[in-house]
Amino acid sequence: MILNNKSFIVLTHDNVVKHSDTDQLIKLNLIGFKTWYCEVFDHTKNINSQNKTTGFTACKNKSRTCEISNCTCPTDIDLPKAQSKEALQTLRDIVNSDPHLEAGSYDPEKDGSIKALGLYSLLKNKKFVVDWNLLRRCNFSCTYCAPDIHDYDSEFPSMKQLQQEFNDIIVPDNKLIHFNLNGGEPTIHPNIMDILKMCHSKGTVEMLSNGTASVSKYNDILDYAKVNISLHHELINEKHMEKFVQIAELNKGELIFKYFNTFDEERFAHFLHTLSTFPHVSLVTNKRLIQRRTGNSKNRIFQT
Repeated sequence: MILNNKSFIVLTHDNVVKHSDTDQLIKLNLIGFKTWYCEVFDHTKNINSQNKTTGFTACKNKSRTCEISNCTCPTDIDLPKAQSKEALQTLRDIVNSDPHLEAGSYDPEKDGSIKALGLYSLLKNKKFVVDWNLLRRCNFSCTYCAPDIHDYDSEFPSMKQLQQEFNDIIVPDNKLIHFNLNGGEPTIHPNIMDILKMCHSKGTVEMLSNGTASVSKYNDILDYAKVNISLHHELINEKHMEKFVQIAELNKGELIFKYFNTFDEERFAHFLHTLSTFPHVSLVTNKRLIQRRTGNSKNRIFQT
């Protein structure tokens, strides 16, 4: 198969690239990477301002030399890693040498041991992503949203704290930084515009929102960030949808409207159809609640 950004690949002991997946490695118990070199700090950083915590991976490894006996989190397994830094560079050189690289399936009995691995997109990655949970407070109370990430009354983290957390971000050499800002509801933070400008000064920005801010506020926000609005099926009504069309009619920046599979497409078909006609707008379904439909809805025909 021709490899793509979602391909998970391994480098065998004799420098042959094969494709696999994290489930296969877990089932075969090939997840013992202790003492391996791992790019644990090179691709993403997580900041939770409400809890005043930061991290890089689920395993919480604090060194590029793996200290964990078994790597059981698929997201952590995806991180490029190898028996040595040189072996990882060999794998990356092979990946970068051919944009149409093909690879057969990994068979441990035929192909032998693995000395390097990683997600194809991360091996080619030039981006450092900061996933930043700015606050817990939200003006919605969706039943499917975990209580530890939203409430009505948590204090807003101060701009001084946020500035310090921003200053503490160390971007690896030759990487572009991208910020994913979420909450809670970021738009209700009194310093949200200062936060956006701060992040935009260093890189690209995407903000997750529930769409409750005013059209004029989104007009300002879109000068600094791509806006990803979740259409929460428990609370969204026709008035909200009318406003979303008005935001699209600003004709600026990038907009994503994401909704769960429980969202009533038939009821809101007219609005979804209208939104789908804007070239700077994407409609995306999310399979998290019901395994019924997934994927990009840009080309779907909504009956009106």
